[in-house]
Amino acid sequence: MAQHKFLKPIVGGAIGLGILGIAGAVYASTTGTEITATGTGSGTSTTAVVYADSTLTCDAHGHDDDIIQIDWYSTTGGGTALQTTTQVADKDMSDVLASGLIVKGDTVTCTSTDDVAATLSDTVTVANAAPDAGTPEVSAIGGVGDSITCADGTTAPATDIDTADLPLSFTYQWGVAGVIVGGVTSATTTPATLSAVKGQAVTCRITASDLSLIHI
Repeated sequence: MAQHKFLKPIVGGAIGLGILGIAGAVYASTTGTEITATGTGSGTSTTAVVYADSTLTCDAHGHDDDIIQIDWYSTTGGGTALQTTTQVADKDMSDVLASGLIVKGDTVTCTSTDDVAATLSDTVTVANAAPDAGTPEVSAIGGVGDSITCADGTTAPATDIDTADLPLSFTYQWGVAGVIVGGVTSATTTPATLSAVKGQAVTCRITASDLSLIHI
């Protein structure tokens, strides 16, 4: 395992150093407090794509002094304090941000404080999550002239992690016997419009959009 040497500063005081929260990782002398994302988004603060339902963990390691507190902040509201956790002074500290506190567009910062009031921080940005189109449903077909409707499914409806993007918008694509029918994009149509005949399967595809990202 690689080893890293820690150097004490020449001037008075001390520094607190961080560790990336991955099992077995080596404490890096150039790394401060660091955020790890798991769940929907995963990776370190430099590689992770973080979403509103990602689990964020802040890991800190003090080399010369002990970590006593971790604070979480968000840009929402011009700098909102999200969570503060304290501990009896110790070289290591790990804190998981409670769920439901971040939304897309937030810049989230975790700051560790040691017992001589030195601080180190790390920051991630919450990305826009693509919606999930779910499984659409087609109403029962009667005669070739009867209307049929393609709708958001009830068993597996379209969803979006970013609740502010709800309700989603939809576009529709119809098919007959496995072949896409061009020019028919409304939610409601008829078998006759689709040139479908008795015995042919009629399908529809929904594309869900939050006006930024789409999912088919």
